[in-house]
Amino acid sequence: MTESLSRCSRPEIAAIRLLKFGLTSRHRIYQCLKVLQGKVVSQAVINSPEVADAQKLLLEGSPIVRYLELVNSIGVSSSIASWFSDRIIDLLETTPLASAVWRTAILVATDNLPLEIVTQVINKRIVELDASPHPESYYSFLFACQCLAASKAESISNDIALHVARLCLRRQLFGLAVKFIELFDIRGRISDSDLDLESVQKAAHDGSIPVLISLSKVFVRVDFQQFLDTALERQLAKNNLQIIIQNLSELEPILSGKSEKARKALVVSASRMKAKTIQSCIRVFNLEDVFQNAGKVTTYRPLHK
Repeated sequence: MTESLSRCSRPEIAAIRLLKFGLTSRHRIYQCLKVLQGKVVSQAVINSPEVADAQKLLLEGSPIVRYLELVNSIGVSSSIASWFSDRIIDLLETTPLASAVWRTAILVATDNLPLEIVTQVINKRIVELDASPHPESYYSFLFACQCLAASKAESISNDIALHVARLCLRRQLFGLAVKFIELFDIRGRISDSDLDLESVQKAAHDGSIPVLISLSKVFVRVDFQQFLDTALERQLAKNNLQIIIQNLSELEPILSGKSEKARKALVVSASRMKAKTIQSCIRVFNLEDVFQNAGKVTTYRPLHK
């Protein structure tokens, strides 16, 4: 339907005429309203009773991301502005934090609602994060902070980001905590006491090299060498040389004395490694003498009697 309407000389007029017939299918209404997206449409068209009723019907049912995005894109009809505001607030208060609908509602809210109202709703739902088992919930708040910052509410965005970053550190979501700290102006407000070193030690025992490197760039006064050394040993024990090569520049200071373990790991895992990675391992761990005659079998031809 959208494509057919787009071929009309005045698609917006054709869409309004079609809406006058009283479309009830949300999908058909969506197709009809989509004609208005990305076009220069007069405010009179957006505020027409037909468009207002169509927008309301589209958003009254169970929330669907593309419906929210469409209404936000073409603009909210003035006659349903109050209802629309209540509907978006309801979605922000009741939709699961980890859902795409909640993130879309945040975007729509920061575009259309007073920032004080948006901030109040966000702060109400922060308390749910401690009990949430879903890392996606934290990503939703990352997105919310980005939307607030884009709406020139940097101070509010930074305050929320700081609070959630500390929650991430407590929940050992270190990678996500670093994202908050790097994306928002809160580095100077995070202190070493916010980092639980026992949790960092656990990450080291898990071999989480990239996470430890990220944390070391934020908590510059904390000595991460021991943690990185533990993580490095764990990865060598698992014969996982790929991750070491990927983080070579940060690990180089602690690679001394690891050649024998690297040799054993390379012997075990070479068959599933790329030639370039093997060459890097030989060079990094000074194994040229050990592997100078090593070859790589590229084909296998069984002998026939």
